[in-house]
Amino acid sequence: MIYYSIHHFKTDVLIGYVGYNTDISYIEYYIIKEHRHFGYAFEAVETLIEMLFNGLILGKPIKGLHAWTLWYNKPSEQLLLKLGFHSTGYRVFDDGTAGQFFTYGPGITEDIA
Repeated sequence: MIYYSIHHFKTDVLIGYVGYNTDISYIEYYIIKEHRHFGYAFEAVETLIEMLFNGLILGKPIKGLHAWTLWYNKPSEQLLLKLGFHSTGYRVFDDGTAGQFFTYGPGITEDIA
């Protein structure tokens, strides 16, 4: 797993993180509650995607990404769709958690995990 902390550009206060799981090509992100709805997640995830596809993180470009969000997390769903991810389905996990899966990349239209 590769993580990057997100700091507010004026105050240098930690406001969240973005991450990339190298084993399964999944991204994750989190913004602390009081810093949500200001576009920080979009900016951070967009930057992470650009760096991954340009090979700036792993030393070689990746070909696709995956993400998932809890079924009721509409802001996260909207963020992923705005970034160009495609919804690829839903899943209920053994612990009862339900989530929606997304993929990103040229020609990727279904979940390959």
